[in-house]
Amino acid sequence: MTNVDDPDLAARFNRRIAETFANARQFAPLPQARHLPALGPEDGLPLAHYTLANPVESLTFRELVDSQCEAYTVEYLVLQPPFDALFDAEELAVARQRLGLKPPEPIEPVEVDPAAIAAALRVRLLAIYDTAARELSYDPVHLRRLLTECGPVDAVKDVLARPALAGVLGEYVALGRRDLSIAALVLESPFTLLFSPWDRSLAQAQLIEG
Repeated sequence: MTNVDDPDLAARFNRRIAETFANARQFAPLPQARHLPALGPEDGLPLAHYTLANPVESLTFRELVDSQCEAYTVEYLVLQPPFDALFDAEELAVARQRLGLKPPEPIEPVEVDPAAIAAALRVRLLAIYDTAARELSYDPVHLRRLLTECGPVDAVKDVLARPALAGVLGEYVALGRRDLSIAALVLESPFTLLFSPWDRSLAQAQLIEG
């Protein structure tokens, strides 16, 4: 039923929907929301599939949407990257329809020059390093070496796979300096074209957790 077989992504979704329901019970001043279930560690994804397969939207969903609290709904959550990769096109269409959202516009094919994009990525990485040195007095020597030895794409993939490689630069990102985030570049057009769905899911997870 899912588009990907990613236990880590499914586990993150299960945690997120359990947190969403808990927040709805606490912060949404609505009668139906108070009856949202407390979910176990493996309950969220099956519940989402069941909810989207049900031809009738729930009373809780309607109450939340009518109160402009749609962010607490299953339908809203399944449309958020990277969790949308866990659901098929029909399920995503149901979620969009219930929320009154238009289908995504078809993407027109474009010619891509990976070498040119990689060159631009190198420039952006160097700009990040220079900003860190100029504004924070931190020179990410290891990352510069990684860029020289591996090239920009592989250097970024290494940092995604092993966030500790970012060193103090990663700590600055966690403190709010998103402009220094290497993970953010992965999700930025056109650099996203250089990376696999798995790379992008790692980047998204690091931004969410950071």
